[in-house]
Amino acid sequence: MSFDSRRFLPTKINLIRLRRERASLRKIRNILVEKRNALILFIRTYLTEYEKLYQQTYKKLRESEELFGQLALEMGYDKYIDFTQSFQPKIKINVKTTVVFTIRTQLFIVDEKSYPEIPVFTETPVLALKAISTWREAFKEYLKVIELEQTIRRLIEELKETQRLINALDNVVLPTLDRAISFIKMILDERAREEFIRAKFIKRRLERAKETA
Repeated sequence: MSFDSRRFLPTKINLIRLRRERASLRKIRNILVEKRNALILFIRTYLTEYEKLYQQTYKKLRESEELFGQLALEMGYDKYIDFTQSFQPKIKINVKTTVVFTIRTQLFIVDEKSYPEIPVFTETPVLALKAISTWREAFKEYLKVIELEQTIRRLIEELKETQRLINALDNVVLPTLDRAISFIKMILDERAREEFIRAKFIKRRLERAKETA
């Protein structure tokens, strides 16, 4: 970015103001760097938790799938279809908002009362109860996976925005202020030297005038 000296009047007041502004922006940059480092730490922690929970949920879903497969074999296709169609799950999920390191994210909480009642027949095998129970556990864990995925995504977005601000300060704002301060200081130093030379010249003329008087 080119530096336009016309934007900055070379005055002592401006020099003081710009130096204060630069000091404030450097403090803000330090805060942003601390925030960036904290965000990276949060993201790494959540990624580790996400990977662990994802594998756990996948295993639970596979277990549920296998149990339902065994149930179908045990009950027979027709009875299994009648059993599964006798109740249609309409699960209610409550969504709550929480804050994770300055960002808002959502929690998904299953309303236990919204689970459909499991139809119990005289021929209903115990395996059916186990299969449904396993599926419910897997579903809850799956919601947690979605929560973590959403949180990680928003943390990454916040990290990108924080890094963008740091880059703007490092590459544009602070260098521009540094150049402006150097420019104003150079002009003021030149003026001071000119004033010194002028004062010295006037002093010599006065001394010569006294000598010839």
